Amino acid sequence: MTKALAAQSRKVLFQICEWGLDFPALWAPSLGHTWRIGNDIIPAWRSIFRTLNQAVPQTSFAGRGQWPDLDMLEVGNNVFTTPEEQTHFSMWAILKSPLVIGAALKDELTQISDASLSVLSNKDVIAFNQDSLGHSASLRRRWTEEAYEVWSGPLSGGKTVVALINWANEARDLTLNLPDVGLQTAGTAKDIWKGKTVSNVKTSYSSSVEAHGVMLLELRDTTPAGVYPSSKFGIRNG
Repeated sequence: MTKALAAQSRKVLFQICEWGLDFPALWAPSLGHTWRIGNDIIPAWRSIFRTLNQAVPQTSFAGRGQWPDLDMLEVGNNVFTTPEEQTHFSMWAILKSPLVIGAALKDELTQISDASLSVLSNKDVIAFNQDSLGHSASLRRRWTEEAYEVWSGPLSGGKTVVALINWANEARDLTLNLPDVGLQTAGTAKDIWKGKTVSNVKTSYSSSVEAHGVMLLELRDTTPAGVYPSSKFGIRNG
């Protein structure tokens, strides 16, 4: 099939699907452009956790022209809450999955809600997915009993994207410790779903996260973990 498509005088996107049975990340990039990493998504919240677990050993295979496919999006199907849709869309985007809309935007039976359309059209999240560096975010740390975890990955221009997922069934104040993603400071932290930007973040950043929601951050002007520049941490007295 690869050879047949390559012989055509047009550009073709070849998406491979054998449901992740034979770990296609090892061989699919030489044959096509995307590969399904696992079995089909279902209209249930547990499928998000399951799919992300399946993605954990495959994130390093993502690159320009070769993309892990986490399956279509359930955003807009009246299955998830808005925070759940934000988590779903955010994670598919930063893992560099194709963003395939799985909802009817408008037909004779239904029309997508404004809230879901707002999720799908978030320019920052789409930019993370389409970033020219092409690196997938990876799981950095999971607190199983505390029910939250942190993913992060590099972006072009020296930026970093970070996602802290609240798996608990209640809203909570959660803290991102920057050393967990290899950083000590950030000149700015853009909190995507909160719609705010804070400056001079040192070592940690805290925010409220809705049940099954995500703290999604774009970090700029960062320093590596273990580096404490005097301009940020020092105090001069006399």
